[in-house]
Amino acid sequence: MVLPNGNFQAQLQGNPSRTYIIEVSSNLKDWSTLLSLVYTSGPMPFVDPTTNAANRFYRARVTVP
Repeated sequence: MVLPNGNFQAQLQGNPSRTYIIEVSSNLKDWSTLLSLVYTSGPMPFVDPTTNAANRFYRARVTVP
């Protein structure tokens, strides 16, 4: 979803107390870290302030404890 300020927001659903890395890519080949978050409960929103990219893909990876 695009927020009123132009930022993109999505939600992560995961396992409690696990840390997730949200990554972004423009080509589904090269990925970079957008942020890291610890999942607590319910849908957890995250925001990407870079919304002017032609292609922007997202994935979440759980970190190894």
